[in-house]
Amino acid sequence: MRTDLAMIRQAGFTLVELLIGMALMSVVLLAVFNVNLSSTRASMSLQTRNDLLPETQIAQTYLLSKLREAAYVYPTATAFDLGTDPTVRNPRTGSGIWSVGTDAFVAVVLPPRSGTPNCAVTAPAVPDTANCYTLHAYYPVLRSALTGSTTLSSGRRPSTEPLNDSAWVLMEYRRSFGKLTGTVFPVPAANTTQGAMVMDYLLPVTLPQVSSIPDRLFSLAGDAGIQQVGRTAITVNLAAQRQVGGSPSVRVPGSGRSTVTVFPRNVGKGIGLN
Repeated sequence: MRTDLAMIRQAGFTLVELLIGMALMSVVLLAVFNVNLSSTRASMSLQTRNDLLPETQIAQTYLLSKLREAAYVYPTATAFDLGTDPTVRNPRTGSGIWSVGTDAFVAVVLPPRSGTPNCAVTAPAVPDTANCYTLHAYYPVLRSALTGSTTLSSGRRPSTEPLNDSAWVLMEYRRSFGKLTGTVFPVPAANTTQGAMVMDYLLPVTLPQVSSIPDRLFSLAGDAGIQQVGRTAITVNLAAQRQVGGSPSVRVPGSGRSTVTVFPRNVGKGIGLN
């Protein structure tokens, strides 16, 4: 009987041995968890990068295609009032007031697309890019200004993401003029026109814009006085940044910005038939 009890005692574990075993198991489980967490974060970062890259490229291609067709580039220091809608709210001023050069803002006029344009004397309520000269303005608004709005339709409001509230959304504002005559492209008065999203998760720049490039979202050259093909230029510096879950922010490109300069090919031709 005593022999059996001794064998049972020898076959068991002491409290110290159990505690040591549990500690070792905890270390192993923690290591496995950290490896799994790192792998998950790396996968999320890769997926985020794969999402941001084509979105940035598509937005850049679209934006440059519009700027390249410009018949007029509003010069530095031109002031605009785009109204009070959240889609036109300046991150610097909190209003719809913008200044070319000081703000991350560029505005151009595109000629009618039709070979036989026929624009009404009064400006159309809905942009008529086929028959009329049309203002195209590009600028950023805070994501939080759009996601927090209760008046915008779902198509004009990005998904709510508190981690990315400080990011920007690149917007496009279109507004056609009525029939134009003379040689001067006007600055339209404020109205209720809304902007449309071109690119989400736009990386902010310093406000107001600084003189160094590429910290400026847009910069102009040859915009003062008579504008000329090959001399008047618009430089665009785009980058995207997004944070998902507990992962670090993902930026595209990894550093700096994607910089492209475009020379509008219709400048200096004046106002033609429309």
